Amino acid sequence: MTESETEKEGDSLPDPHLKEQDKGIIEAFAREDHNVLTNSEIAEHVSVHPRTVRRRLDDLADEGIIGKRVVSGVKLAWLEENVKEPITVQYPLLRYVRDHTSIQLSLIGIAGGIVSVLILLAAAISLGYGIPIWFINREQLLVYGVLAAAVSAIFLIVAVMFAVIEWLLRYYEVDIESRIERLRD
Repeated sequence: MTESETEKEGDSLPDPHLKEQDKGIIEAFAREDHNVLTNSEIAEHVSVHPRTVRRRLDDLADEGIIGKRVVSGVKLAWLEENVKEPITVQYPLLRYVRDHTSIQLSLIGIAGGIVSVLILLAAAISLGYGIPIWFINREQLLVYGVLAAAVSAIFLIVAVMFAVIEWLLRYYEVDIESRIERLRD
């Protein structure tokens, strides 16, 4: 089997990362000041091989999401007007949270901390004022509050570890995404 035959075979297999790539392609248009981009400009934003971008653009054009045209040998693409941008394009803060695991873990830890404070507050009021809680034992409520606090603390510690790892990777200019992409190709 020749290399081109195996490449065609690989193209027909479903890729679980296609939707992620498609979102990245659509977000590339929001990051630029102009509405028409070249294939190579899109490839820079998506961090995938230009051949992959070309294939995804062909599929998106067939679906009516992307318009494309060749002008003087340059392949141009644009978003069709009836395409709704993803929420991460409309709200860049959500894109930032989506792209940073440390932020996601921090938010989970903070939410767990709020829950633990509420549980511990209910336990303190129940124990201090003798107010019975009909569905749970007071001591169990206290144990669950401490457990929730411990779990949220673990999430915050792991978030700090992820933030340090992300910083070290940026500091030493290690590009994990391109290495993973090379492994996929």
